[in-house]
Amino acid sequence: MRLPALLLCLTAVLTLLHASPSGAAPDPTAEHRALYSEINGALKTMTQKRFTVDLPGAPVEPEGTAWISGGMARKIRIVYPSDHGQMVQDFYYSPGAELPKLMFVYEVITTQTVNGTDSSGRENRYYFQDGQMIRWLDEDRRAVPTDIQDFTDREQEVMEASSMALEALGATGGSGKTGTNTQSGTAGPVTETTGVFMGIESGDYSYLLLKSGKKEISYMILETDAALDRLVASPDRYTGRTITVLWQTAQENIPEAGGMQTVTKAVSVRLTP
Repeated sequence: MRLPALLLCLTAVLTLLHASPSGAAPDPTAEHRALYSEINGALKTMTQKRFTVDLPGAPVEPEGTAWISGGMARKIRIVYPSDHGQMVQDFYYSPGAELPKLMFVYEVITTQTVNGTDSSGRENRYYFQDGQMIRWLDEDRRAVPTDIQDFTDREQEVMEASSMALEALGATGGSGKTGTNTQSGTAGPVTETTGVFMGIESGDYSYLLLKSGKKEISYMILETDAALDRLVASPDRYTGRTITVLWQTAQENIPEAGGMQTVTKAVSVRLTP
């Protein structure tokens, strides 16, 4: 009568023996490292374009270099000079349906002494997935906690730097799929974020509410297309479902707020059936 129990124990032991010997979880950055190697290995086959970035307040305009394949930027390097060093950011993108999708950013900050004889460097690595930063390795190769304000602030800074780089590249020809000028103001590139639809909040303006990872994000709805019309008309139908929001940061005239304001607005959505 004890044989079935013994067999169950043996089955459990064999299962453990065939499991990963280290017991380690899957590497969340494996895709990013593969993309990094793929892009850097193919740079000589890509079209290279140089451009400058209009950064208000900067004593010297940052210089950019883009590597383009298939009409889309795959890598962009921006060099930000300073009085005693420089910061270099390398942005790596995977091809998107309409726009390049930010995946990885390698940042090196070099500081020189006043006489220029010695220098020191600090490195940061930022990993993105579905429009949000999932991992930040600091200069000591330590993972910064994702639930602290520094992580959220740095995520926003890096995404804005990527948008600025793509917009500057588009202004010089680039991939032809970046920022545009609207009647109300300047609009940045369209970015995609996937998450769970939480509903529509109404007031002077309507806002699309999305939960992406641990973050709750609201997107202003100023204009709609057919997909946004379906969502706004039947929000209860999609509440709790996974959707993808196409959004951009833009200068818009908001009379209730006193005129031109920088807003994050929904451009379109991709809905599940």
